[in-house]
Amino acid sequence: FCECFVCLCFHVSCVLVYYFFFFQAEDGIRDAQESRGLGDVYKRQVDLSEPVYIIEVAGGHGKFTHLMLRALEKERYLKRIKLCMVLTDFAESTVEQLRSKPELRAWVAKGLLDFAVFDIGQTESLCLLESNTVIGPGCEAVNPLVMIGNYAFDTFRSDNFRVRAGQLYEGLASVKVHSSYADPTQDPAALSHCRCDFAYELWGQVQTDELKDTVSEYYTEERQCVEHCSAPIQTTLRKICNRLLERYQTIWGGEGQQGTFLIPTGALQCVLLLMRMAKNGRIMCISGDKGNTVASDFDGKDDPHIDIHGSFSTMVNFHALALAFRMLGGFALHPSKWEASLKVNVLTTCGPSTHGFIDLLRSFDSFKRGF
Repeated sequence: FCECFVCLCFHVSCVLVYYFFFFQAEDGIRDAQESRGLGDVYKRQVDLSEPVYIIEVAGGHGKFTHLMLRALEKERYLKRIKLCMVLTDFAESTVEQLRSKPELRAWVAKGLLDFAVFDIGQTESLCLLESNTVIGPGCEAVNPLVMIGNYAFDTFRSDNFRVRAGQLYEGLASVKVHSSYADPTQDPAALSHCRCDFAYELWGQVQTDELKDTVSEYYTEERQCVEHCSAPIQTTLRKICNRLLERYQTIWGGEGQQGTFLIPTGALQCVLLLMRMAKNGRIMCISGDKGNTVASDFDGKDDPHIDIHGSFSTMVNFHALALAFRMLGGFALHPSKWEASLKVNVLTTCGPSTHGFIDLLRSFDSFKRGF
């Protein structure tokens, strides 16, 4: 696990280097020589007088942040950019503990680290605790935001579905625990003895008297994707998730075809929140997690895998996230080793395709082969 940690750190730092140089491709620039016009490219794409925020979601104990900053500090091409990594967690007590760690305070002293509470169900702005800066709607970050999720999305909310011969089924979960637990909600040990069963109910047919009507969309204003989020995010999220369901109904539309999959509603909510924090919605998401990047992974699948490890997590549907980013005007880069347990994916809304992102594509391709 520690080896994966360090590899991901190095990989992310390399991708970031090229992320802030990828617009070189527009002017035919392939090196970092300012004499060849790089300064003009910077002026168009990155405001050097403003910070570039790297937001780590669900930072946990902060080890990845420490390793990440140590790797970034060695990249001389990034020294001219005002980088600031923001370590976040949804629990205020965890954030306060992180702020007191001596290893992390050293990065704060260098101006490279800040902290914020980020609960996607409650937060629409980030209040940076060290600099007293607010990033959010009305006070967006000038430069593109970079989001890092290291085993983060697998613990976010997802909805379970099955498509059989083009028909959509809801995956309804029921959790059972041994009767020896008087109140399992108050005993963390009960989690390891839980069993989750799924029942699949055909959705889309509503019986009214003698008429049978087909409902066109699963998510509506009454049946929302997530709770506790603003109307603009709810509307966009609803449109994306309904389009994803339509896409999967098309993929398994033939007789005898079936696929079972998760719609990553929580991860998509997080992405939309960050887009509202960035000027023109420009973000790059680097996610290292266990998950699926191709739709064929879901062929004939029964129930979603739930991993119990003190908490619980599921596989991330990176295939759906990639489709969503394309809907948002962006694109995605996936690892070539589809069977790998840790998959590093890059998703961005800074352009509709990899055209003009030659250096980013070259960097990602180079490091994914050796990862």
